[in-house]
Amino acid sequence: FTIDTGNSSSIIPSFTSGFPVDMAFYKYQITGAADWHTCSRLMGTNNLKANTTGSQTSFQYFTWDSNVGWANESTAYPTYYSWMWKRHAGCDVVTWTGDGVTGRNIPHSMGKTPEMMWVKRRSNTEDWTVYHYGQNGGTNPEQYRLRLNMAVMNYTGTSYWNNTLPTSTHFTVGADGAVNSNGDTFIGILFASVDGISKCGYYSGNGSSNLTITTGFQPRFLLIKRADGSGAWHLFDSVRGMGSTDKLLQLNSTAAQLDVSYVIPSSTGWTTEGTSLTNGQYIYYAHA
Repeated sequence: FTIDTGNSSSIIPSFTSGFPVDMAFYKYQITGAADWHTCSRLMGTNNLKANTTGSQTSFQYFTWDSNVGWANESTAYPTYYSWMWKRHAGCDVVTWTGDGVTGRNIPHSMGKTPEMMWVKRRSNTEDWTVYHYGQNGGTNPEQYRLRLNMAVMNYTGTSYWNNTLPTSTHFTVGADGAVNSNGDTFIGILFASVDGISKCGYYSGNGSSNLTITTGFQPRFLLIKRADGSGAWHLFDSVRGMGSTDKLLQLNSTAAQLDVSYVIPSSTGWTTEGTSLTNGQYIYYAHA
């Protein structure tokens, strides 16, 4: 995983990673309104927007034939940002065509159980459907979903994950149109914890004072969402600024970044500041 700003090159890569990029966010500005383009090697020039229900669209400059980055967009100026992942034991990307059958097993190659999954219908409009093992405080998370494009709370429903927990080889979807409608194409982006590298977790806030969250490493990327009530998908990273003053972006919104004081990173995780992000149950994903 890494983060880079655009270099205005019409020759790939416009965003340099140092590794083959399999999934990336792309935002053309952080000081004004802009969509969260969600891109993948498996989708080629197609992309989805994390903050909308829209179907995939194509952009010719979203190219992937590089071992050290992606895109060949000459207008990708230094004000453009990209957050980039390579597939590894803590991240995988899969695609499938829906068959409308309840209990469909979708294989993955992580070799460990996914702890967070984002699923989106590519060929039609639909909410992003999110699984996280910390939903409902970790009790029966397979019976819940969140929506990446919305700030709403947990939603109960067994038709998304077919009331079945994911495994180290596959995850299960129901017949709901958001995950497996017949003839539609889908993408799934999967995350898991890897010691010293990435961490999916959850915690219960006390609503009154600082909390210390341990990940085993200092996060460069941090995504936090309240699960039992309405709350944005709070995104922080060390490139834009995370510390005494945090540069907050919201994954479900086009809004410009905000200056807040929510998290203080440490060598082993982070501490919330005051009552920020402590009023309820929260899920998170962190990457070193």
